[in-house]
Amino acid sequence: MGPVKRGKKKDGEYNEGMKNDKYLILVNKTHPMDEKYLESIELLPAENAEKEIITAEKHTLEAFLKLKKDMEEKGLRINIVSGYRSREEQESLLQELEEENGREYAETYGALPGYSEHETGLAIDVEYDLLFGDLVMSYNPVFAEYGFIQRYPEGKEHVTGYPPEGWHLRYVGKEHAETIEKRKVTLEEYLEERAENCTFLE
Repeated sequence: MGPVKRGKKKDGEYNEGMKNDKYLILVNKTHPMDEKYLESIELLPAENAEKEIITAEKHTLEAFLKLKKDMEEKGLRINIVSGYRSREEQESLLQELEEENGREYAETYGALPGYSEHETGLAIDVEYDLLFGDLVMSYNPVFAEYGFIQRYPEGKEHVTGYPPEGWHLRYVGKEHAETIEKRKVTLEEYLEERAENCTFLE
């Protein structure tokens, strides 16, 4: 399967799967986020291990905090380092990447404003102990139990448009996450399988 292509989108129409599940919104290098999406969610702040305030969608944050608590009880450390970003913050980040590493690097590893999952509030970047990281660098039921998927797994660059990012988690809800993990597919592939519920796949 190749990258999902952008189709025609009517004004005010939400993204893939949005008619039935707002947590299945698809945002990638070819699918921009409808800013009206933010009207459908609640963003909440939380303090991370560095005493920084990180914001994320309500259920995304609650799921992560439960994951963090459960992992800590097993002696494993996981911390959130990035969550929701405004369009302005994303633009600034992209400019910094380009200034520090060049345009090609920025276009490979970064996202244009409006095309970043972080703008949905459903994506978080995490850091964790090496032992924990070895266990969850790709598809893994540990994350799925809490509703998260490994958004950019190794070997799926041609589908997601991004190199592997073991730190980037995306909340889709437990049911969807467990199915995606079991089938070893990306969100793009999962939504294509659910094409009857999608609105503008080509």
